Amino acid sequence: MTKTATLPTVAAAEQQLADAHAAHTEATAALDQLKAAILMDGPTAVTAQDLGAAADRAEHAGLAVQHARAEHAAAQERDRRQALRDLKNEILTGASNPQAALAAMRQFEDAAAALIATCCSRQRNISQWTRAMRQHGVPRANNQPAAEQHEGLAWADAGLGRSDHITVDGRTIADINPGVIITAALHRAASAAGYTVRHLAPALDVGRPDPAAVNDPGQWFNARY
Repeated sequence: MTKTATLPTVAAAEQQLADAHAAHTEATAALDQLKAAILMDGPTAVTAQDLGAAADRAEHAGLAVQHARAEHAAAQERDRRQALRDLKNEILTGASNPQAALAAMRQFEDAAAALIATCCSRQRNISQWTRAMRQHGVPRANNQPAAEQHEGLAWADAGLGRSDHITVDGRTIADINPGVIITAALHRAASAAGYTVRHLAPALDVGRPDPAAVNDPGQWFNARY
């Protein structure tokens, strides 16, 4: 059974090639010395057997150099191919995949749709709810808790930077543009990812957000939503 050779590393192949070159140089020099001796002292200075053995060693060393050169080239190619496989894995990992990106888009789409649907219907609903409260004798809010006989309900017209709104058991329900929420969310998302909204341009021009919605969205929602 033929034993499978262990393929050398690039460093081992380089050393093998250097050793082969050194051996070839030495064998060639030895052969040249014998040839020079024959030329200088005549054919009796070196036997044919010694000259043949030296020539065989030189040829053998030359073939060893060719083998070591091929081994070195093969080791370099293996390293190059491995580096390309590592790069491919890095690219595929860093680029994520279409399915993950599509899933993230769908989540964003669903969340934005819920915000837009709720916020865009608020103004109409607030008007209807305010009209119903007035028909039932609920007075305008005066920054005081709604009277118990009004079941915690109150209403107020726009003013002082606030749109028309109603209160339910102390909770303020105001008209909100969904763009304000989405803008704040995009600023927070970009910051969490280590970027700014400038990376969304020019495809998306994100305006300046409400700082309160960015810095403390929980408090912002509690005050308006």
